[in-house]
Amino acid sequence: MSTRINKYIAESGYCSRRKADQLIADNRVKINGKQAKNGDQVSATDKITIDNNPIKPLATKIYIAFHKPFGAIT
Repeated sequence: MSTRINKYIAESGYCSRRKADQLIADNRVKINGKQAKNGDQVSATDKITIDNNPIKPLATKIYIAFHKPFGAIT
C-alpha cells in the first residue's frame, strides 16, 4: 500500500501536511537516498529521511470511546 509523501510525514507526527510540502520544496526530504518531489508515492518499506534523520509513521492508532450514562450532565 502506497501513500503520498506529505501524508506519510504528517502521519509520523513530524509536522502537518502543509509543512511537509514546504520541507519537500526546500529539498530537505529524501526517499531511499533520492530527493523527494511533491506527489511522490512511498510504501512502508521505503526509507524516508528529513535532514538525514530517518522518520517512521506512528505504529498504532489509539481510539477512545466514552459512554455517558443517561441523565449525566456534562
